[in-house]
Amino acid sequence: MKLLIAEDDNFLRNFLKEIFNEDFEEIIEITRFSDFKNVSIADTDIAIVDLGLPPNINTYEEGVKVIEYIKNSSNAEIIVLTGQETEEAAIESIGLGVFDYIKKPADVEDIKNTVKKAVFIKDKKNKAL
Repeated sequence: MKLLIAEDDNFLRNFLKEIFNEDFEEIIEITRFSDFKNVSIADTDIAIVDLGLPPNINTYEEGVKVIEYIKNSSNAEIIVLTGQETEEAAIESIGLGVFDYIKKPADVEDIKNTVKKAVFIKDKKNKAL
């Protein structure tokens, strides 16, 4: 399985990579939308996306662009993990069809369990094809 982590905080991105390193065959990291020009995500299974990405870290627009790109380029289950506090950000993300929305700071076990559920759903969908 392939995991995409879209997170601009180096510590958190590295932490997520470390906790999921054994669960995924490949982990792709991006810090902003423009990083997609350097990676292929067509066969990505799960994506963890922060909404507040550069260059507009205080808004959710860049994260929404990332979600839309992932939705148009893969069949990945998307988990939003963000510090964006606005209800608009949650509504926009859910409207785009994300698997789940988790607010930062988040409990590690909650993140792990959410990813496990997304993997389970992804496996079910793959078997149905």
